[in-house]
Amino acid sequence: MQFIKIPAQPFGMQLPIEEIIRIESRSNYSKIYSTCCKPFVVSKVLQWFEGQLPAEMFARVHRSHLVNRQFILQVNSKNIRTDLIMINGELIPVSRRKKTTVSNF
Repeated sequence: MQFIKIPAQPFGMQLPIEEIIRIESRSNYSKIYSTCCKPFVVSKVLQWFEGQLPAEMFARVHRSHLVNRQFILQVNSKNIRTDLIMINGELIPVSRRKKTTVSNF
């Protein structure tokens, strides 16, 4: 099992990579959704996580969303809009430029 060290107050924490469902950008902060704990916010930008997490496991599908491919239940394409339905029921928008990436899921 791989872990990512997340710099959080006061000491930081280690989170199993396999348990991260998705990470959402919130300006200079990121909100992490996982199977092991409630969503929490850390003061790191999404690009930092993108560099730390394995690219074969995580995909940046939108400017503000980095998702774990294992937790994608379905790709929903209607007309122009494409969304990902996650295993926890959340609907994640996919940007127009990332539609080709999503078609490989």
